[in-house]
Amino acid sequence: AWLRLPLNFMNFGGVAPCKHRYQLTPLRHWPRIGRLMGFCGMGLHRALMVPYRLGSSLCAANALDPHISARAQWASSLLLWRIGEVTLAVDNASALQVAAGFGQVSPAEFTDTFPWLWLIPACTMKDGRPVYAFRTRARENQPATVCTPPEPKPDSGKDHQKPQHLDLHMLTANVQTMKDAACSIFNPSGLAARRQYLYRQMLECQADVVCIQEARSKAGRWNGPGILTWRSGASKGQYGCEVWVRADVAQPALSLQDWRLIASTPRILCLTCVAPQLPLTVISAHAPHADRPDSEAQAFWHSLREVIRKCPSQRAIVIGLDANGDIHAADEDQALIGELLATSEPRRNDDCLLEFCLIAGFEVPGTFSSIQHGPGVLPVMKQSTSASPSGNTLRLTQLALGTLRRSMPRIRQPYLHELTDPPPIMAQGCLGCMEEATVRPDELEEQFRAQEGGLHVTEGQLQARMRRWADTEAAGCPAAMPSLLELEQICLRQKGGKAPGPDAIPNELWKLNPPKAGRWLWSLCTQIALSGREPSHFKKALQCALYKKGPASLPSNYRSIALLNGVAKIWHSHIRGTLGTAVINGYDALQLGGRKRIPVAFAVTTFRNVWELSVAQGFCCAALFVDIQAAYYETSRQLLFHGDESLAEPDEPRKRHLTALSHQLACNGALAEIGIQQDELDLLLDCVACSHWQMAGSSNIYIATRGSRPGDGLADVLFGALFSVALRHIRRQCQAEGITHTGAGQLIGNSGDVVPVGWADDLAVLADFESPAALQAMLPRMTEIVVSTLEHIRFRVNLGAGKTEVMVDIRGAQAKQARANLLTGNSALPLPDGREIRISPEYRHLGVIQQPRDNGRRDQELCRQRAQAAWAQARSLYASTAVPWELKQAWLAARILPAAYATLATNTALSRRATAPLEGFFERATRVLAQSWQYGHYLTKPSLLLLAALPSPEHASVVAKVRLVTLLCKQAPAAVWDIHEACWNRATPWSEHLVDSCRRVLPAIPQLTTEQHVTLYLLQRNTQAFVKACKHLSRFGSPYAAYWDLWSDVIVAFPLFVFRVL
Repeated sequence: AWLRLPLNFMNFGGVAPCKHRYQLTPLRHWPRIGRLMGFCGMGLHRALMVPYRLGSSLCAANALDPHISARAQWASSLLLWRIGEVTLAVDNASALQVAAGFGQVSPAEFTDTFPWLWLIPACTMKDGRPVYAFRTRARENQPATVCTPPEPKPDSGKDHQKPQHLDLHMLTANVQTMKDAACSIFNPSGLAARRQYLYRQMLECQADVVCIQEARSKAGRWNGPGILTWRSGASKGQYGCEVWVRADVAQPALSLQDWRLIASTPRILCLTCVAPQLPLTVISAHAPHADRPDSEAQAFWHSLREVIRKCPSQRAIVIGLDANGDIHAADEDQALIGELLATSEPRRNDDCLLEFCLIAGFEVPGTFSSIQHGPGVLPVMKQSTSASPSGNTLRLTQLALGTLRRSMPRIRQPYLHELTDPPPIMAQGCLGCMEEATVRPDELEEQFRAQEGGLHVTEGQLQARMRRWADTEAAGCPAAMPSLLELEQICLRQKGGKAPGPDAIPNELWKLNPPKAGRWLWSLCTQIALSGREPSHFKKALQCALYKKGPASLPSNYRSIALLNGVAKIWHSHIRGTLGTAVINGYDALQLGGRKRIPVAFAVTTFRNVWELSVAQGFCCAALFVDIQAAYYETSRQLLFHGDESLAEPDEPRKRHLTALSHQLACNGALAEIGIQQDELDLLLDCVACSHWQMAGSSNIYIATRGSRPGDGLADVLFGALFSVALRHIRRQCQAEGITHTGAGQLIGNSGDVVPVGWADDLAVLADFESPAALQAMLPRMTEIVVSTLEHIRFRVNLGAGKTEVMVDIRGAQAKQARANLLTGNSALPLPDGREIRISPEYRHLGVIQQPRDNGRRDQELCRQRAQAAWAQARSLYASTAVPWELKQAWLAARILPAAYATLATNTALSRRATAPLEGFFERATRVLAQSWQYGHYLTKPSLLLLAALPSPEHASVVAKVRLVTLLCKQAPAAVWDIHEACWNRATPWSEHLVDSCRRVLPAIPQLTTEQHVTLYLLQRNTQAFVKACKHLSRFGSPYAAYWDLWSDVIVAFPLFVFRVL
């Protein structure tokens, strides 16, 4: 194959046409050049540009010594005849290279030709132009030979026993006291009525393990009727923990000799089972109450962590815990703690409980709404552990059950309740039960296979399928040809520390030597672009399960991640930057995900602006939030690349609007509909064709038939192409049926379509209505159009709570009656097929809580929860006196505050009540940092800000909003800017927040101190000045304000009030 470079060279050997030829001399002899040009009457004003750092450092003639320009002007005055082009070289080597035809280009071609000049030494002349020759594999029946690392040999030792999963039903309770009887010959174990009553309840609930706190019983162990019990003993008539285990929980039945005691104190009882049929460690613990001294609480939690360290690592741990505290914050990924959290101010016990969960890695399934049902919230911590040597694993791997909210009423009897499935967690003083299950690998493998429509094939079937694909004709795609600089930049951007793919080549190989790596990759990627086929080993991936959030027992809480070939990732990164950009350019105007230099705050800002434009006109407005399940993995390739004639036309009258969409996608795929050329489409198809994967640890091979490989850089781009076709149909159909958005449409000069704001697979469709009656009539139809359209093109819409929901703001006459009709009772919009979409008072959209009439407090509470989770991880660090103050301050500045301030740019909180959650956390954190609780009357808040040298939430919010405005001025898409400009000119509440923030930053810009008003024109002209001011104020803004406050206290006299006693 021949690659013809886009270079137009002059051959000084006489092959290329040239009016006159001259011997080029080194630059140090410029007087001779001047005399020669003077004699010839030749000027330098048309001299050619050549790169200045190439070969022997050629230099542009018009950028050299000023004397040359003077000589050129003198030579031009004696114009007798001209030549068109002259090239100057800086030394003899450069002159020889140029004379040999090394290269020269015109100024207009310089930008296009520079990336290719490095290939010239390897080129040959063909038809008067340089070409680069390389070999491509012919369409043979054999795939290319690929050297791969040797596969590890399977262990030829003993056969591993398949793990057996055991169901485990656990209960916990604080019973206050057992009131056991005195031991006698008639009652040697001292069992009284209350203990007998609890025994009966345990059997009725079919519980396997029960943890009891505050039993106030004597120490010992007993083998009761089918139940094994251990008692830690009380201390001065207080505390005392017990563990009850049903003897037949595993087969063969257990006895007291199968258990070993690890720790026994009045507050902690820990024992482990050494029998192979039950690899389990059970802990029953009772934390000190909130009114106990801090030293006692610290000693308890330290002892509990020490006991856990003594537990066998290959056995699961379950903890029945009366923590006397609540869970107030979730971890960063919500992998351990869910969304059911306490809303009160956290106290000491709450912080200790959260720190214990995060540091010890305990999950809390009771805080997930998918498990917890009922009024109480039970902290349940779970963490996966390896199987025991015997091969048995537990469905409940590491569990802690604690007591509940202090505000819940204490229910004394019955202590044990038989609960339904899924079981509700009971209030304090009761026992909740829970059944957990670890996910088996075959369940996850089947889930991932179903998502991609995977076909199970053998190795021979896979090779035959790939040979058929390689033998098909394919045209090259010149638009996808990379340059050396592009590949070197991609190599530099590779992240280190990543797991390698099937080729076992780490990213550091490319990152640490981009010049050599780029040259090798360029030849390979150019062959792929011009042949239209990538190597067969690019298609293979190793699939792993990545835990998202929620209970680890549910397969739906895992997503697949693919370990791809390292070179394939580089190639696909290049395709995303070239052909992917063309696909993104065909997106819907407000489909913002995937676009370069577009932050997620643009989508949130657009949502707020569109909402407030409707409110400003007095319209009723509604937003439909849509969640698409496994969007990237289940995108139909047939609809993407070819079109599908089998796309059925619905028979139901309410779905007749889908007929036009079916005809549109019958012959042409979604990529062709958004304007992708055929050669580009074929290359994109090759990137996903024949892609196959194996689950880590499994020998099964699956060929994906839909979607893109998880982890592939093209996954979101290809999904977005089909998604954009759906959004355009939704716009057209809603417009045809009179469902519009007038506030962000006709009133600001745009079309009156509904406004779909998309970010990746998250979608919010906004519409407004002139009256509450119109909203009640048209909103159900809008939701039906959106859901039916997405499901028609084979997307799965998740209609669960917190996923796909509707938010409404009803205004005007008869609004009260409309609210009563929509928001009472079930509070849901029915769909024709019997399903319902919940009407929610708030929705967490793109990480920011949205409300119909938002004052920003809920988002501030969410910020505080993120900060509290980060704070709990370093709580012991701040309590230590050996850690340097600088390290504590750095952790607070670099880890905790970024988590707290992540969404301040789009927060609407202004009042003291709204900003109180985050302001309160910041003050508590800085006072702990300064250890100032005992000197609170001396260390005022301004002094605290000066000492901490950290940005306060108020000042951080101002800087974040100004930065958002500057980004909007510099790089907002046209559709986003039009809506933002309309809101700015109409002074909507959100725009007023932004204006006020810019006004507060204005004094920090010296050249703008005289400006009285902040306008968009002012911001556009002085964007860099605002960015520079924000960078400075983000570091010193809070100390400046603190200095001002302290100085005001000095110069302003406090009024003295004298009260006269009559």
